[in-house]
Amino acid sequence: MQVSPYDVGQYAKVIDDLFSEKTMDVFYKICKTLDFENVGVGGDSKPQINKTIRNTKGVQFTRYDKKLTHVHWCNYFSTKIAKEILHQYKPIAPHIDFKKSNRIEVLKYEEGGFYIPHVDHFREIPRTMSVVIFVNDDFEGGEFEMFSPDQRQSQKIKPKKGRTIMFPSNFLYPHKANIVTKGTRYTIVIWNL
Repeated sequence: MQVSPYDVGQYAKVIDDLFSEKTMDVFYKICKTLDFENVGVGGDSKPQINKTIRNTKGVQFTRYDKKLTHVHWCNYFSTKIAKEILHQYKPIAPHIDFKKSNRIEVLKYEEGGFYIPHVDHFREIPRTMSVVIFVNDDFEGGEFEMFSPDQRQSQKIKPKKGRTIMFPSNFLYPHKANIVTKGTRYTIVIWNL
């Protein structure tokens, strides 16, 4: 499925069959055991906690983590996403250039959790591609919403276990996480430089 609320939306992709339900169920159990911390905003080295802009918690998995389970999942998701970026984008953007991510971030949006419209590319962190993967769908609200560059048009994408959303990180793709009204929303985010 392709998100197409506006012309540039051709580069936003929604993929439903990339990760199996079984895989996501296993990862969901892991999410429930993690020690989450408040996540800040901004592209500098010390993001600021501002719950009027972003009310969520997160934990990072890296390829260099001391916990082998984290290393395994980081490698699994990062490798699969890098292959899919090439498969989805090379035919329509032959000059795409990115590095495979060496980390993933798992986000936890509890009731009342949200993130206002923003982009993922910063001068200090020049991200190329952004990826959001829904771990679960047993909550209410929390839709992913993508806007046109002028924010006059938008399209909401309903959470679905394993649903993957891929899009360029630049200023043409503002997006937000709508407020979770019931339950807890877990997502994996991956940014490729």
